[in-house]
Amino acid sequence: MLDNLDGFIKALDLQMKSALNLQQVAVAAPKPEDEQLYCPKCSGFRRMKIIALHPHGIASRVWKQRNQSQLRNIPAFEIQPIENEQPSMFCLSCTQCDDRFTALIYVGPKGAELAIFSVSAGGLTTRNTDKNVAYFLDQAYKCQGGGAITGAIVMYRAALEQLLTQQGYPTKNLANKIKSLEEDIKNGYGSGHKWVHEIDVGFLKVIKDLGNESIHVNSGDTDTLAIIDAKLLAEVQVLFIELLDLVYEKPGQRAERLKMLQDAHSQVKP
Repeated sequence: MLDNLDGFIKALDLQMKSALNLQQVAVAAPKPEDEQLYCPKCSGFRRMKIIALHPHGIASRVWKQRNQSQLRNIPAFEIQPIENEQPSMFCLSCTQCDDRFTALIYVGPKGAELAIFSVSAGGLTTRNTDKNVAYFLDQAYKCQGGGAITGAIVMYRAALEQLLTQQGYPTKNLANKIKSLEEDIKNGYGSGHKWVHEIDVGFLKVIKDLGNESIHVNSGDTDTLAIIDAKLLAEVQVLFIELLDLVYEKPGQRAERLKMLQDAHSQVKP
């Protein structure tokens, strides 16, 4: 996947080999999944075309590190200290809808880091996602793109709260909204939206709790937030994609399917 540095560099193997004129270095062609990123316009993960705007600098350094065993006998490509490297910039283009992204590899406090930003707002939104929910998903995406993982978790919590408000749970705090939702589940299928009975409330609770802890850090010890990393954030993203599909996409898909069957029936009935 292109949303992390290792995945991005892996997808760049062939391009970097060409940019650095290293035909003697053997690299594998990237797999389709290596070149995927979530596209807000397509509402799903899509393959991206990578256009190198400035491939040298830190990107070439990280690439050289990946292939240093093959570069060992090439003095001209000796790896330099990271602080001497300049940022690298790329343009990503969705192969399905042509939506575009800017990717920047730069030197951060912990070494090489990746930031990706889209020209479209929305982050993980789907076609029918409520605009107010989409606002917080866009904020989460921008936090993640800039490396602020903890901030992204807080924004996903805010998106969840806005989603429940929009879906008819107007109580003032997220904990009470989830309690009201649990009451609808307890009262059976006649209560609340259909999607309420298809979601595991435990997932909603853990997003709430992670968001709370990200703001109100236990005893002020921010070291405890180290557990909130890119891997955990990826799982939160998967959950939100499923939730948005349940809430905003499946009802319309079911309605369209029913209408198609009813129209077919109306044409064949006596």
